[in-house]
Amino acid sequence: MPSGGHPKINPVFDDFLTDLEPFLPSQVCKPYDPSIKLGLQSDLCESITAHISEHNDLPEDNDVVVLTHPFYLAMGHPGYLNVHETQHVAYIDKVFELLAEHKELGINVVAFETPRHYPGLTSILNEEGLIDQVFLTVWNNGYLENNAEMQYFKNKTVYVGGGYDGECLKGTILGKAKRRFFKTGLAMISTVCGLPEITVSSPLGKTTVVDQVEHLDPDKNILLRTLYSQLISERA
Repeated sequence: MPSGGHPKINPVFDDFLTDLEPFLPSQVCKPYDPSIKLGLQSDLCESITAHISEHNDLPEDNDVVVLTHPFYLAMGHPGYLNVHETQHVAYIDKVFELLAEHKELGINVVAFETPRHYPGLTSILNEEGLIDQVFLTVWNNGYLENNAEMQYFKNKTVYVGGGYDGECLKGTILGKAKRRFFKTGLAMISTVCGLPEITVSSPLGKTTVVDQVEHLDPDKNILLRTLYSQLISERA
């Protein structure tokens, strides 16, 4: 890593360390500050978008696993890691098992990532081909910045994990339907299957979406108890 870099930031983004400083991990559990945002027209976000475009490689015909904000606990709330260490270690092990084996198993892995965390581990995994595609989310939410990108998932079976269950995953699955603000959720256009084994619960104790989905139409969506081990074994 070049001198002056940060251990949790991909060196290709070292020129933007000053811009990233408010979002870098610390051991202090900082509250979310809505006044600090990355403008999508900034040089940093242009660099992020270019990096994603350079390294994305998404086959069209495979089943899809979506990981929403996969490393949010480590990047956003590292002060909670000691409290949730057992859960997080098991989650990370399962995620990296999936990333290592997904191409052999004929599974695409797509990350829904916030721009402020993409310069960390997600960008490195994208470079290495361990993640096939990255779509940027609206800041601190689970729905996509570019709503049109959701059309890739139309009529597919999509397996969902990541974090946080009950927060960002809710946006990924259900979207946002308001008069002046509409974002497509996976459940609107595809069959959604939850992967509890690679899902991180909120350290704030919010209720889950993966196991509590009575509000979804059972005739159109499968979100209950589709375990990671089944997903892997069916394709081995």
